[in-house]
This record gives sequence, structure tokens and C-alpha cells, in this order.
Amino acid sequence: MNEDMVSFTGIKRWIDVTLPIGEDLPVWPGDPRPVFTVHPIEGPEGFQTTGISMGSHTGTHVDAPAHVEAGGRTLDQIPQDRYIGPCQVIEVNTDESAISWASIQPQLAPGFVRLLVKTPNSRRGYARGFDRGYQALSAEALGRLRERGYICVGIDYLSAAPYGDGWAPHDAWLTGSDHILIEGLDLRHVLPDIYYLMCLPLSLPGLDAAPARVVLGEAGGLDKKT
Repeated sequence: MNEDMVSFTGIKRWIDVTLPIGEDLPVWPGDPRPVFTVHPIEGPEGFQTTGISMGSHTGTHVDAPAHVEAGGRTLDQIPQDRYIGPCQVIEVNTDESAISWASIQPQLAPGFVRLLVKTPNSRRGYARGFDRGYQALSAEALGRLRERGYICVGIDYLSAAPYGDGWAPHDAWLTGSDHILIEGLDLRHVLPDIYYLMCLPLSLPGLDAAPARVVLGEAGGLDKKT
């Protein structure tokens, strides 16, 4: 099945794969935790407002090339077609800390350019404490995906690179590109299939990353063009 050969005739349901942002959400070691400060306003027409403080890589978020490359593209410079369109979700069951190309390649449907990778991370979930043993993608896998024309890759923990593995995976994917990484996805209730991806990072010009609302449209029907 090829992305150009598929059109969605209707969305049966939308699956929210965004982590709720709360003060108990794990963050990358050293990153600021999300903090909410409520400011009630008293009086006959009183109201409430909330101060929000958090890092650009909080929860479900999008990385732009500027995250790892001086002068790299920021989120507002990335074409919107990276964030929205047909998407394949695959599930990889492996104990590799850095998931290899060999574990990914056999599942890839030809012609798609957006890929979300569900790993054993989804069974463990997101505890308050940061899990240094999460599984991520190897530089080899991301480099091969880039060679094949992918423009968007996502994964079900806070980084697409293994903890302590340096910047090689991010560099292989982001440096010199207009690609994006979606990190911190909640794929627990998502089965491997073809979906319609809707990823909307906050409009924060000039930043290396931003939290995003991400939903997957489950097709009510697919038209396969011959």
C-alpha cells in the first residue's frame, strides 16, 4: 500500500496520543518540570488565570533541527505537511536499547513518509520518575529512514535516542534537514495500522521544540486507488 494510493473516506474515530501535562509528568534529567500557578481574582466579576512554566521538550513534543544544529531550522520554518497526513504505526518487540534498522525495515509499507514506532515502552508507561532504561532508535535506523524519504518519525518515550547515547541519532535525522521528531507519544491503545496524523505543536517562533497535541484518525474506510 502506498501513501499516494490511499485516501481516507471518513474518520471513524480520533485517538488522542498526547500525554496530559501535569506536575507529575516525567521530564528529561535537568529539564524544568511543568509548574502551574493559579491566580484567582476576587471581586463581583472575579475570574481565574493560571501561570504555566515548562520546558520546550515537555511531554508530547516536536523536535526541530535547531535542537541539535546551530542555525538549523526552527519549528516555524518547517513545512506543515510534515505534521499532517497519512501515517504508518508499526510495533517493534525487541530488547534492543537502540532499535536497529533490521527490526524496523520488514514492517515498513512502501511509499509512506510519516512513521510512528510503538515499542515495549508503551507497556511500561510514563511513571513520575524518568526511566533511563527506555528503548529508542539507533542512528542507523534513523539514517536509513531519512535515506528512504521519510519526513516525520515519532516514538513512545521522551527521546528518540537512547539515554547516554549522545546526539548521534538526532544528528542522523535532523541535521541539515527540515524533518521533525515527535517524542513522548502515548501509543498504549494504538494498534499497528495506517492512520491520519494530526500533529499541532504550539506556535512558538524561533524555538528548537514545542509541546504538541497529537491525534491519529482511524479510517472509517479506505479508498485504494489502482
